[in-house]
Amino acid sequence: MDEIVGDVQAMRECVANDVGALRALIRSLALADDPASGEDEGGARAELREVLAAAGALVISRPLDAAALYQRARAVCRNEGLAQAEVTVVMALGWICSAVGARGQAAGVYEEAAVLAERECLWALATEAWTETGEHLSPDDHAGAAVAFRSAAAAAKLAGLVVPRIEALRLAGTALLALGRDQEATLVWEEAVDVGFHPQAQPCDWLVLVAEELAELLERHGLMRSAQSVEATVAALRDART
Repeated sequence: MDEIVGDVQAMRECVANDVGALRALIRSLALADDPASGEDEGGARAELREVLAAAGALVISRPLDAAALYQRARAVCRNEGLAQAEVTVVMALGWICSAVGARGQAAGVYEEAAVLAERECLWALATEAWTETGEHLSPDDHAGAAVAFRSAAAAAKLAGLVVPRIEALRLAGTALLALGRDQEATLVWEEAVDVGFHPQAQPCDWLVLVAEELAELLERHGLMRSAQSVEATVAALRDART
């Protein structure tokens, strides 16, 4: 993490509202893989608690030191077989990279977290990590972002997460559109609309947005009948939201 550089004061401003949530997330998941963690306070697990507490206290004032501690915490997680905790710690490292302005490095770290989460079938965490990967690759690498967002959608499907899946598909379509791959973008957005109209799904703001974008894309390509059909869908979605 020695290559991370950035303005700490700027980082303070951009993460102040989220740091509490990050600390809570790390604490809540740190020993989630270990059913006996409440009974065993010694050894490596006690060290993990101490390291995470120390890292959380330094996230804003000394992010590089916090990153070093999270690296140490990751090693403990790996040695103890705490897969879910390791994924969460890696995501915390990505969060720090992003906070200090190292977006490219953050994308790589989030991708690492996503791959690890997939290997452990932690689909909800994989969804979040792939989405973060795509967001940090945009707008410099639309192709990479499209792959990441589609991976997020696939993970969300396995996790049974409807809204994150719709959002990931929407973002994937946007990245594909930026690449001039309109046909693929259309297919991705159509999938998002289909997911949103599943009987068990509830209408959401992202679904309305992706349906509107799909209608505009179809109109731009002269597919007026299809566009009108989607526009009717948008109207139905708005009615369902009111």
